[in-house]
Amino acid sequence: LFCRGELLGGRGARKRGLLAGIAALGVFGIVTVPTVWAHVRLSPGSAVLTDLTLSPSGDSVFATAMSEEGGSPEIWQIHSDGSGIERLMGRLTFAPAVSPDGKWVAYLSLRGALGLRMDSAELRAMRVDGSGDHLVAVAPSYVLTPYQGNEIFFSPDGWYVAMSVWRSLLIAPFEGGKPTAVDLPKSPIGPARVAGWTADGSEVLVISYAARGETGSTLGAVEATTGQTH
Repeated sequence: LFCRGELLGGRGARKRGLLAGIAALGVFGIVTVPTVWAHVRLSPGSAVLTDLTLSPSGDSVFATAMSEEGGSPEIWQIHSDGSGIERLMGRLTFAPAVSPDGKWVAYLSLRGALGLRMDSAELRAMRVDGSGDHLVAVAPSYVLTPYQGNEIFFSPDGWYVAMSVWRSLLIAPFEGGKPTAVDLPKSPIGPARVAGWTADGSEVLVISYAARGETGSTLGAVEATTGQTH
């Protein structure tokens, strides 16, 4: 039905069409990527800072930086001497906490593959210079956000990381491993938030919420390795 020249001509047309499609896609990327990047990129002049925590040496403040609308959270390191700001982690990261030796930063991340949002948060840690990023523990399956007042505390020796997750308590080995999860509402303490650690690092101190119509709170303790409360 077709001669050889017509077959080769059709093949060439398909090749030209493929090249044109690739070129169009490249042009689309060149136009749209900078626009999207500019939209999500936070500037120091417009960013809202929360979750402020001071390094042990006092030379830096670590913070969650967000847009005025509360979107695109990322972790910043702000030098106390005014020398500048460093973006330690990209968008969808928040709630930084500094280790007692000042070498590590623990944080929460909703950043998944290709920078897309995940349904559950990860508790992660990295060195202050941004290297050594690793998973510490996976938070419960519901979505965490920067607005929930997430609090992360290192143990005095830096071996464990504790955080309050909604009404639960998560205690995880810093280098990774099986975490201890405590359902505080079902414990004698009741719904509570992390207040800190005991001096020896064996227990996490928590402060319970006052029940509706009541005043005052209860200070409780949770053993780091067993999850027992009192």
